Amino acid sequence: MIWKYICGSASSPLSVSFSERPRDGQVIFNSGVYLIGVKSGLLALSARCPHLGCQLAYNAADRRFQCPCHGSQFSLKGHRLKGPAKKEMTVLELRQDHECEGYKVIF
Repeated sequence: MIWKYICGSASSPLSVSFSERPRDGQVIFNSGVYLIGVKSGLLALSARCPHLGCQLAYNAADRRFQCPCHGSQFSLKGHRLKGPAKKEMTVLELRQDHECEGYKVIF
């Protein structure tokens, strides 16, 4: 991931802000985006199922994302585990907002 200063600028039509950084293995949800703490840093994933667009739910007990519509399941890194979805979850661009001490996901 590339970290840039972006406070006050938008390089894309939509952005979602997160004020906290999730710890390794922690998942935070905001406005259709999952922000996941991974060993290498942070990962931002769209909450839309790549199958037909239903909103994926995070199952903390199983540590995976699940589609309530058709049963597709994905790992914490967005990899397809099972179900009718043929693609992985969509990885979103993540930028650190240094001035505001937060994180923004751009899509």
